[in-house]
Amino acid sequence: AGDVFMTYPNYKKAQEIALSNHANGTITDADRDVEPNGIFYEIEVTEGSIEYDYTINGSDGAIIRTTQDSVHD
Repeated sequence: AGDVFMTYPNYKKAQEIALSNHANGTITDADRDVEPNGIFYEIEVTEGSIEYDYTINGSDGAIIRTTQDSVHD
């Protein structure tokens, strides 16, 4: 089943949302989490020396949380 989540309809949209603030960003990791309260996507975007982690609601595309770290940490 490994990468089955990548075909889920909202997966691509979640990637687009995460990249929307990063013109030169690259998605470096993505996961789909199924929780009792819904489906959520964890999208990691790297732009320059900064790594941004997004948690995106799979049902409405809302960004739930964003964090950032240096890729050198």
